[in-house]
Amino acid sequence: MRNTILILLFIFGVFACSDDKSVFNVDVPESAFLFKARPGGAVMHYKLPDDSDIFSLNVRYVNAQGKDVLKVGSYVGDSLLMDGFNEARQNVPARITFVNNQRVESAPLDVMFDTEDSAPYAFFKEVQVSPSWGGFQVMYNTPEIVTGMVHVFYLGTNPLTQQEDTVLLKSFPINMGGDTLQFTLQQERLKNTVIIRTDDYRGYRVRQEVWKDVEAYFTEKLPITEDNYDDGGLSMEREDAKTSVKYLFDGERKGLDRLRYLLADPNNKDECYTYLAGPYALGKPVIIDLKEEKIPAFIRIYSMLPMSKSFNYGSGALYAVWSGFYNDKLPCDVTIYAGNEKDPDSDSWVKMGSLYESPSLAQADRWTHPYEHYTTKVYSEAEIEAADEIYVDIKFLATPQKYRYIKMVVNDTYDPTTSRNTNEGDYFTMHELEVYVKKD
Repeated sequence: MRNTILILLFIFGVFACSDDKSVFNVDVPESAFLFKARPGGAVMHYKLPDDSDIFSLNVRYVNAQGKDVLKVGSYVGDSLLMDGFNEARQNVPARITFVNNQRVESAPLDVMFDTEDSAPYAFFKEVQVSPSWGGFQVMYNTPEIVTGMVHVFYLGTNPLTQQEDTVLLKSFPINMGGDTLQFTLQQERLKNTVIIRTDDYRGYRVRQEVWKDVEAYFTEKLPITEDNYDDGGLSMEREDAKTSVKYLFDGERKGLDRLRYLLADPNNKDECYTYLAGPYALGKPVIIDLKEEKIPAFIRIYSMLPMSKSFNYGSGALYAVWSGFYNDKLPCDVTIYAGNEKDPDSDSWVKMGSLYESPSLAQADRWTHPYEHYTTKVYSEAEIEAADEIYVDIKFLATPQKYRYIKMVVNDTYDPTTSRNTNEGDYFTMHELEVYVKKD
């Protein structure tokens, strides 16, 4: 009997010791924790008490997907990110416990925090889907903190089943500061249904919206002649050099007329069959009259293809202008405006688009590549006819607004490829110019 009593006392003592170890009391006020809402969650700032019994703290809450989340803090840090939320919420419950060295948790402290819309959710507050050339465009802004992915679809024909289906166009991360994206569709439709879906960084779907009957704009080349073009007398009208505004709209886009002239006689050098503006044409406005109000789409500027001789070398006509070089007269910085008043100084002009390449850009990276300002190779007419045209498009954002006039300002041309300035007179040249508008 005595042994039985001793055994029971020993067992009770063990349990008593065990119970003592399970009791872990920490007296920390709720004010020791500060929550600050942020996109997709909140940040909890904390300061652990100076208590040798405390090893770490645990924070538990439920995220937007209904999953239990555990965040662990320690003396090494002073904040925890409470993420995993989409739409802004208030009074999200959380439970804080402290953990000792034996991994025993204290009694819980119940707290609440607020969150802000996550970037994948807030994306739809700023996004705009609007008509574009041959498709549609997506414009969006973002909050300061960005996460998540965007998937853009449209309702089209599945090429495998030939049935109507949602066709993925692009998936991309949400960019800081937003973006403008143009989508040109292979399947031509006058109106499109656009679907945009966002996911968070864990791959969970956040939100999806649909835009129906988004109009697609299609383009056509507008017939333009020298009568539509007013450069204020900048054009070098020289019959001996064959420079005139009429060559800007004659439909010859490669320089074949000049090539035939060069090939006809090895001594030929004067005639260029192209447009040249100057002197001091840079920064001066050129007005293009569309004759009626149209929705402008883009402007296409052509360069002449390489030939067998440099421009007007020796004592040729306009030698002082060309100085033997062509590429340093080609535009690298152009601004395009549209308006319904012809006055170039009017405040009503609206900027539509621009071209900018550094004047010192390497030859191979210019839109004029592979133009060579001088070459010893004699190109044949067949070679030039077979070669691709060289041009650059200055595209405009699609808008329902119609305009009568286009104002073009050539701000700068490329630097010469020699150490001397071969464009002291600030001339610029274009071999052909085309204007494209919305097709009626």
